[in-house]
Amino acid sequence: MFKTGYVLAAVALSLLVPIAPSHAAIQERSVSIATSGSGSLSGTLYVPALAGEVAPAPGILLLHTAGGLKDADRNYARRLAEEGFAALVVSYQIGWAAATNEDLAKAVDWLRKQPECRDMPVGTVGFSLGASKALLVAALRPSSVKAVVAYYGTYNVDISKFSDVARRIREKTGAPTPSPVQVASQIGGAILLLQGENDDETPPDQTREMQAALSRAKKTYELKIYPGAVHMFEREPQFHPPGFRTSFGTVTGYQAEAAQDSWRKSVEWLKRHLRPTAG
Repeated sequence: MFKTGYVLAAVALSLLVPIAPSHAAIQERSVSIATSGSGSLSGTLYVPALAGEVAPAPGILLLHTAGGLKDADRNYARRLAEEGFAALVVSYQIGWAAATNEDLAKAVDWLRKQPECRDMPVGTVGFSLGASKALLVAALRPSSVKAVVAYYGTYNVDISKFSDVARRIREKTGAPTPSPVQVASQIGGAILLLQGENDDETPPDQTREMQAALSRAKKTYELKIYPGAVHMFEREPQFHPPGFRTSFGTVTGYQAEAAQDSWRKSVEWLKRHLRPTAG
């Protein structure tokens, strides 16, 4: 069942707009998506109130940090729905195993089969570990994922704080732990990279390595580095305590100017690259 909220204006049923205006009414429903074996991904789908009745909406798969699914992620998805997107947030297994990427790619397939988003282009948006996943999923579904927004992701795990974690996964399972820099040529969508200048988990030089990989592959991308910003710069204080350090020692903190500008850029990027083409 859907729950309706944020009703600020009536929407004329006769208007067929591909992306709804800001502050439209939204609906939400809990979902469970079958993955490999008997596994599943649980989450919530947030959609414009009339999506699927007037016209399907472009889809977004939103992927959380290594800290798990938080209210900040749900709030971001609600805001995307108010902007006219069908935004899906899921709780996924934390780590670098390639199998998780395959499961998340199945969430893209699922989203495109829903009446609120049927056959529409999809984007991925991710934060930290989720940003890495957003790019890896885009590489697995190049014909479906037309836009990626990556907030301060780890783009080369082998030179990151998580290199030992990834190495142990490979030694234990024999499975690969791919990094976004390795699959840049396989990504089909346009990529927006958002980075804090003082991020000590994803230093700007690692983001520039991703930039170089995208340039070599002749991909459409944009990189924005925010002066003075650290990891999780967009997480407002009500969602994330200022000055919090992660278990890996990463300094995090909200920066209002970077948060506001990155939101504006993200919405503009998604609307530009997810508008359905005629015919």
